[in-house]
Amino acid sequence: MVPDIATIIAIVVSLTSIAISISVKIWIQRSLSHRFDRKIEEFRSELREKEEEIRSKLRIQESEISSIQETSLSISNQRTFYVEKRKIEAVDKIWIGFQEFIRLKYHVIIMSSLDIEKIDKNLSKNPKLVDFFQKMNSALPDIKKFGEIGKIGTEQRPFLSDIAWSYYESYQTVISSAYVESTVLSFGLEDAGKILKKEYVTDILKTALPHKAELVDQFGRMAYPHILEELEALFLQSLKDILDGHQADEAAVRRAKEVIEKVNLARSDQQTDQLDKHRLEQGLQL
Repeated sequence: MVPDIATIIAIVVSLTSIAISISVKIWIQRSLSHRFDRKIEEFRSELREKEEEIRSKLRIQESEISSIQETSLSISNQRTFYVEKRKIEAVDKIWIGFQEFIRLKYHVIIMSSLDIEKIDKNLSKNPKLVDFFQKMNSALPDIKKFGEIGKIGTEQRPFLSDIAWSYYESYQTVISSAYVESTVLSFGLEDAGKILKKEYVTDILKTALPHKAELVDQFGRMAYPHILEELEALFLQSLKDILDGHQADEAAVRRAKEVIEKVNLARSDQQTDQLDKHRLEQGLQL
């Protein structure tokens, strides 16, 4: 039986509808896929641009950081160079100034051999004693020169170790004590010894050199020349340690700080009262 025309048309229409439906679906899918692929590509392109932008910023930051580090390193190196250079200059200058103190060591030897208490009792009654100390002092640097020597050392203090400074101060204390002692005695003042305070010298020396405490207690001022020899050697070694970059142990540093504190305290305590100042001024006018 041959199908009639209507049936055939219905079948053709149905197949055509199906084909059209499938074609539309395929077109829609392809269209959506194309749009999606384009969006994906645009997104990838944006990501690549962002990534490159971020990398560019990172390179700039790295360059800036590197520049800062190089600048900091350069400044640090310059600072280190300056400090080391200044240390060398400080060691050189203070050792030159220290030579002036060493030249006054003979004065300590003379003064330490004298019985100051006995001399003090007879000073006002014996013009020859006054003349002796005046002649002795005439060979010494004047007080201005002595102050200049001390100033040289003070200017180098920031670049010296506490160890070196404690030995320098201890040595200077002994030299200064003998200098002031003979100067006061050269005025011919009665009871000149009362103006002088000698306890602080022995206290400083025993702190700086604990192993010499017994020697100082036993011989007092007579031990000073021997003490100066050791202080000189230790001071020189401490300067070498600065140049070599050697660090002292904590105990030595603590002891050095204690010496420095005692020296500073002694200087503040040496401020004479108005009566003693007046008596000294009278002596200077003689």
